[in-house]
Amino acid sequence: RVSTHVTDQRYRARNDQRIWCELLPLGPARTIATVNRIQRLRELLEPGESLLVTHLINVRYLCGFTGSYGVLLISPDEAILFTDSRYTLAASAQCFDVEVRTCTNALQEAVVHPSHSLAVESEHISLAQYSHIANTTQVPLRESKGLVEQLRVVKDASEIALIREAC
Repeated sequence: RVSTHVTDQRYRARNDQRIWCELLPLGPARTIATVNRIQRLRELLEPGESLLVTHLINVRYLCGFTGSYGVLLISPDEAILFTDSRYTLAASAQCFDVEVRTCTNALQEAVVHPSHSLAVESEHISLAQYSHIANTTQVPLRESKGLVEQLRVVKDASEIALIREAC
């Protein structure tokens, strides 16, 4: 038997995801917003560094993916979303200028891609995940704190339009 609290949380999570999907603009506006966000993030990284984005809110902000399982790897020259087969079609439709790769273990697949160095969202992964990444990757590993959140503080034109519409 599932407790009422757990059921309420599941309903709220589905409802929040639905609302998020409705708030993201479609078409060219979303394309421009997500491409600009990824480019602004690259400017915050060290030269040649990649960032492993594991927090789903940050994944949604950067590429528009609304699924419940995915890891985004931002490198100097490409962005790759790793997700499982449940979300392949949705991710392809939602993510622009982002390569979508289907896999069974997104984190494991994402960390084997070569780069000069790899930054991880240390505030959003467990110690076990961090240890796994450190043992798997052959490049220097760096903790990053709040890089995407720093971008989210300053609203872009599409976010300002949505805020105005909501008021």
